[in-house]
Amino acid sequence: MTAMKMTNAILEREEDSAFIAELEKKLIQTDDTTARAHLDAGFPIYYMEENTPENLIVKEYPNGRRQWICLVNDQEQVVKEL
Repeated sequence: MTAMKMTNAILEREEDSAFIAELEKKLIQTDDTTARAHLDAGFPIYYMEENTPENLIVKEYPNGRRQWICLVNDQEQVVKEL
């Protein structure tokens, strides 16, 4: 791997980690009013539960379908249907 590609890969991992850390902070809220409104409007929501594995996020769709996802280069990858 060239030095430039390695640097880009490291930066992308750092960006993913920073995004997840920021998301975790926002997800600590106990009020789910905004999340419910988002689902009611037809959009998925993202959150973590106590049993969510490290580096994964729960994605819940308006129809109730849930997945564990991870972010790779700013792209969602489904790890498991819940």
